[in-house]
Amino acid sequence: MNQPKYLYDRKGPWPQPSPSHPFGEAPAVVHIPKDEQRTWFWNIGFRYIRNILFYWPKAVWKAWQNPTWEILDDDVFCDQIYTTPLAKFLNPTIDPDLQEIFEAQLAEKDRDSTYFVADFRCMQNVVPFKGMYVASTAVLMSKHKDESKLKIHAIYIFETKLLLLPTDGQAWDLAKNFAMMGATYRILLSTHPILHFPFDTVNAITKTALPVDNTVFKLLYPHFQFTLTLNDSVLESKSSPVYNDQKYPFTGFCGPQDGLLTLLESGYAGIEGNSSYPKFKWDIYPTEVFSDYNVYLMEYYQAFKRFTDGVVKNIPSDEIQDIKIWADYISDWLPGFPNGEKIMEGDLLSGCLAKIMWDLSVAHATDHHSYGTIPINRLPLRMRVPPPSSKKDTFNVKDQAKFIDVFKYALEWKLFFNDHTVTKLIDVDYKFQTPELQKLQTNFLQDLELVDLHMPVKKYMDLNEISISIQF
Repeated sequence: MNQPKYLYDRKGPWPQPSPSHPFGEAPAVVHIPKDEQRTWFWNIGFRYIRNILFYWPKAVWKAWQNPTWEILDDDVFCDQIYTTPLAKFLNPTIDPDLQEIFEAQLAEKDRDSTYFVADFRCMQNVVPFKGMYVASTAVLMSKHKDESKLKIHAIYIFETKLLLLPTDGQAWDLAKNFAMMGATYRILLSTHPILHFPFDTVNAITKTALPVDNTVFKLLYPHFQFTLTLNDSVLESKSSPVYNDQKYPFTGFCGPQDGLLTLLESGYAGIEGNSSYPKFKWDIYPTEVFSDYNVYLMEYYQAFKRFTDGVVKNIPSDEIQDIKIWADYISDWLPGFPNGEKIMEGDLLSGCLAKIMWDLSVAHATDHHSYGTIPINRLPLRMRVPPPSSKKDTFNVKDQAKFIDVFKYALEWKLFFNDHTVTKLIDVDYKFQTPELQKLQTNFLQDLELVDLHMPVKKYMDLNEISISIQF
């Protein structure tokens, strides 16, 4: 009888509590095989070095051209929220404390419009460097049923207990930039990390616990390329943007690591009593986004789900026990992940596989790409004027930032926030051995092309640019 073969002889990577924040962040994988580290360095780490050496003149040029943040008019502000991944922050559930704050505006609400809050209280524990300021804000917006745009009604600043309206002049403009700063930090350090770090548990356990000829292993393995080392470097490296050591030229965040890590905590552990910050719980379906971004993401998710439905039907019965053990291991680490008793019920296995593959490719890559289309001067990372404390406050636009702030941001954007695909989703090969599974792979790739060709909404990212795994 042939013994099953494992990628690392069952001595491979495994999740553990996060070293930097064991009770507030997703499980981490810190013991990574050397060959994975080397592969990451030559394909991704070396790119970081190259960009540091050669991109800095362009970052200087960008900062010299415009060394401050733009003042966004109301339409630009709303469009920037609605047509990018920032739409993830639109929450139609208005909690009681915010109903009280926005009582006057909600009393006059239009029956044909849906009202949303965008809550940026994740900023409340960020401690800025000397001479810089942060503010936690909440924004009230609405969308008419016959329109594809938002309307902004009010912004509340929690630190100064100030409610501002579009008629409040410069104080309103300043409040919008503090709110957009909150949106920037929330997408980079609270919401987007959910696409990264919880999936390291699945990555490590799949590589260590499943035989390499198991269908689930074959299906997931291509989507794990580069990811463990990349995520570990983000969380644990002292040159990471999250560590934010100011001796590096690409560290553009406004404060030290301790405060920044509270943003990661707000995304994974949630904020109690705040519906905008639920605690992480595994779901086979993507979280709903109240914009066309949701349509784009779901079109791709359904293509993955059609594929995994077919694959699961072709899993040999002698592989099921290993899959149940795999699910048990993961469920111990990821809240809500179905355990071995449940994983084969209904479409749970298919849904889990589709969610994993979709997340590590389409969802992650498109977040980066769409965010990267926003001009950096419209996404403040540092503010050097305080938030308004009265409706009559004024400020000098040029005082919002200094040259060094925009320079660091421009270099950080190139290294970490912009997309740079190494291996493409459309080139995936699952190395299936049976004609049935090979046919399913062919059909899947054709299905992806049809999704790209007939996307009913804005194409947030071309299929040919989408990475197969987390590579940036």
